[in-house]
Amino acid sequence: MKRKFCVAILVLCSFFLSAAAAQRLSIDYKLNVFAADETNRLNWSADGKTVKDGYDATSGASKANSTYLLDSIRYEDKTLKTLNIPVGLRCLLLFPLTDFSTVQTDALSVTPEKKQLTIRFVHRGNAYQIKTDEKGRINPATSFFMAPNVADNIGGFFVIKSEYLLPNGNAANMWDLDWSKIQLVPDVANSSVDSQYKGNLNSSYKNGVLTIKGTLKQ
Repeated sequence: MKRKFCVAILVLCSFFLSAAAAQRLSIDYKLNVFAADETNRLNWSADGKTVKDGYDATSGASKANSTYLLDSIRYEDKTLKTLNIPVGLRCLLLFPLTDFSTVQTDALSVTPEKKQLTIRFVHRGNAYQIKTDEKGRINPATSFFMAPNVADNIGGFFVIKSEYLLPNGNAANMWDLDWSKIQLVPDVANSSVDSQYKGNLNSSYKNGVLTIKGTLKQ
């Protein structure tokens, strides 16, 4: 009886320690996709810290250094680069922290169909698509897709490969990527990662402003 009691205590302790170790990622995001906007923001909290961030025009970087700090949630193991979140999620989160020219260069677009949104952009030669459900919810396991290597890096500038270019398009303009010609594959966390973030984020889009709010849990 005493041994069974001890085993039960150990099981309960293991459960509570695991629950305590689990992290929550909370996001409050705003991005104007039509124009430069000083109210763009990425406020987030995880691992016991809260970060309120935006674009600093003076330094040309994020005010609170989220570009670096987000690596704490981006990877389970930074050396091995085992992903906790989709690559496209991390890219999307950084847009409010950059000059508006990046939004234009990466050809970021939001297409609404009632509450369902399709978000697309091309970053560093890779095409990303985030498709919400019919209620506008973004799920790390089902909403993210990508097509790698749709553009080549030529002297530090990305040029769309000819097979993916719109007819008579400008290969240096990511807006001229022909999305009908690329093959999207799921963009998800590493399947071997136990600490990947799960849940839903709520998104909305009105008058060119994309907002995302919610909490993901490991």
